[in-house]
Amino acid sequence: MGGGRALSTIPFDVNALLEMANSPIRNYAVPGITSSLLGAPAADGSVVRVFESSREQVESVTPHNHRYGFTAYVLRGWVDNVIWRQTWTSAEPADMYVRSTLMFQGRSGAYEKVGGTEVKRWTRTTTRYEAGQSYSMTAQEFHSIWFSRAAVVLMFEGPHVSDESEILEPFVDGEVIPNGAHIEPWMFKRGTP
Repeated sequence: MGGGRALSTIPFDVNALLEMANSPIRNYAVPGITSSLLGAPAADGSVVRVFESSREQVESVTPHNHRYGFTAYVLRGWVDNVIWRQTWTSAEPADMYVRSTLMFQGRSGAYEKVGGTEVKRWTRTTTRYEAGQSYSMTAQEFHSIWFSRAAVVLMFEGPHVSDESEILEPFVDGEVIPNGAHIEPWMFKRGTP
């Protein structure tokens, strides 16, 4: 889906929005990213959430897709959204990856991994979105994301279309490198606002 439509101004007070956040999950996959809800989840699983970064992100997020489509609005700072796509031509620079499945277990950071076996070539494109810009993705698109220090991103997650998502794991020297199959104790910590 892509995107990048710019808003002329941010239509509300970002700090007031952050005061409405609830149910925070700290260190959401990487250090310093907090994901909080705005309101409550709908019956179909759709939610409005806000991501806030307390530090410059240097740690990588495993390339993944989602169980839902979404639209994100950058309210402060910037994000680099890296779109991954499979390529069938050797003319494009690409790397080998295996798609593994993550079966959702009912809460953020809880899943069962089923390793993939098909090795495919993947390439990536990075787009920076700054305050006032938006982007959208379907559930099937793969991405990884990088947040600036003090970034705030408002995210509208659509209804769940699956109980599974997928990750891309590098295939190097004839073996899969399991880079997205574990949750560290510091990740996905429930907190108070």
